[in-house]
Amino acid sequence: MKADKDINDQVDNVLLKNSVITEENTNELIRAEEFIENYEPETIQNYQQRYAATNIGKICILNNVTEIDVFDCEAGLDKKVSEYAQNVLLNGKISDSGTLLDAICDIFLPYTRENEENNNFLRFRNISAKNYYKMFLSWKLQSLPFNQMISHTITYWRRIISQNGDPIVYVGKWGTQTRDGGHRNLWTDIREKDQAQLINLAIVRVKEEQDFIDNTIMKFVEVLHDLELIEQNLYLTLKYGTANAVEIVLIKNGVSLSLTQLLIEKYSDSISVNLLTDTVLFSKELVNKMKQNDENQILIYEAMTNTF
Repeated sequence: MKADKDINDQVDNVLLKNSVITEENTNELIRAEEFIENYEPETIQNYQQRYAATNIGKICILNNVTEIDVFDCEAGLDKKVSEYAQNVLLNGKISDSGTLLDAICDIFLPYTRENEENNNFLRFRNISAKNYYKMFLSWKLQSLPFNQMISHTITYWRRIISQNGDPIVYVGKWGTQTRDGGHRNLWTDIREKDQAQLINLAIVRVKEEQDFIDNTIMKFVEVLHDLELIEQNLYLTLKYGTANAVEIVLIKNGVSLSLTQLLIEKYSDSISVNLLTDTVLFSKELVNKMKQNDENQILIYEAMTNTF
């Protein structure tokens, strides 16, 4: 086989050596360099762009908050965060998911870039969308299993219909119509769906909502946690599904929440957890014990992959 054919792939990443810098992508290059240099100082030689001047600005960059222009907005962000810090002194840290989401929207939403990538987050301008995500965060705090989230989502949609609420709901790429002058079919009328269609729609939506929470909302949660505005138990439960230190070590080591809870409840004598080093060891007898107790085969297999 001849392997010396020239390859002329177009280079789109502005940070790569062979990329062509044009008038159109110069700003993209500047933004990329600013992020890298602020994330890891002294990385870029002869750096002449901006540095974050506030604590909130630096923390946003460290947590990869790209939904806003940190440098242009950090003064406003800093003022708003200072107000929340004063409120913490008077009333304590944020301790529930509803107040947390309100704070995220109040602090960050006014500065969010108006672009397609931020459409999901910008939907929080809509009260019903924000209330839905408050409900979804409460499910996350309860560690509801996937099937229950699907059931609750369908119940939520049914309630909208029965109470003559707005039946046009956001479903992303599964949408069949536009809304509010938009040009993309990101919405659908749930009144037109039968039970099977609602179930299928709920399955894909719950998965996407989980990804959105984990990949976007949790960045803002991390920022507020770094600023010491959130109670530790709320933060840990949102991030790990539990505030239990032993369970968190297991999860950090790649053990699923389901197996973690089972091990703590029934097999604590077969695991060794070191809270200081965040390490865990499974005994060789663990898998046999689980088989004898006829545990779920998927959990047994997971335990096998962690036993050594």
